[in-house]
Amino acid sequence: MEERRIISNGHTRPLHYWHDLPTKEREYFDYGGAIEGDYVKYLGAWYNLGDFERITPQQPNLYAAGWQGFFTETAFSAVVVKVADDGVILGYVLA
Repeated sequence: MEERRIISNGHTRPLHYWHDLPTKEREYFDYGGAIEGDYVKYLGAWYNLGDFERITPQQPNLYAAGWQGFFTETAFSAVVVKVADDGVILGYVLA
């Protein structure tokens, strides 16, 4: 398995509801009226946690490090997430 570099400061970020988003972001995330979900801002971009895919044991490096989900940014990078008691912890993965 190829080694991946994970960059994270380990800070917990609060979750936001759809109505907390700026108008431009609400329009972007309005998937035909589906406005449910928790949103988080990371590195200047908003993410819907419902768009993240679950990390499984078949992804041993991320799974062993406790990451629970990922959102693919490019062919070589992704945003990863861990659920915390008071929000989420996010990181950036470089392949």
